[in-house]
Amino acid sequence: MASLYAFGNVVSVRALLLGERIDLKGLEATHRLATNPLVISAGEGQYAALFRYGAVVLFGVNPLQEVTFVDQLARLVGQPYAKRETEETRLRVDPAGEDRVEGGEIVLHEVTVESLQVIADVLAKSVVLGFYEASLAAIFDAVEPFAQGLKGGGRATPKDRDLLRYIGDTLLTQHKMVGRVEVGEKPDVLWELSGLNRLFSRLEDE
Repeated sequence: MASLYAFGNVVSVRALLLGERIDLKGLEATHRLATNPLVISAGEGQYAALFRYGAVVLFGVNPLQEVTFVDQLARLVGQPYAKRETEETRLRVDPAGEDRVEGGEIVLHEVTVESLQVIADVLAKSVVLGFYEASLAAIFDAVEPFAQGLKGGGRATPKDRDLLRYIGDTLLTQHKMVGRVEVGEKPDVLWELSGLNRLFSRLEDE
């Protein structure tokens, strides 16, 4: 397959966490460039990778086009978030070099659909981790006064239902991250194209 972008091209890459889930079945009529993760064309030289757990990663999509694209997805997003976790970077094509991450850019010697899948997987999980990290921080902030009270030998302990809610919120967050999102798992495309393992490792380190 020919490279999706030509030598010297620099394109924006932006990951967004839109909500609890995206109904990918609603995109069955869309021309798919790849599955797991799903990659579709979003316009000339523009691509989108979508994940069931609510994340989308856009390649070469400008801010105005992003608004239009996300609006079109709105009907498929379950439990949308009022505040979206985002992450941005750039992708540059350099046929003379090796795949690497430098100066805030992802540099590839060739851009294929499979390499977009790997990049999208890492960035999508990154915004999920950012979102749940903030959620856990809020839970710990709520629990801290009770913990301090116990440490000082006081009697300032939470009501049973409050304590159960905190525990439940923490377990639910863990379930979503480990179970649904599989943050510790490699993308399936690496089983088929082991040559992309180095790219994945470098992105994961970043």
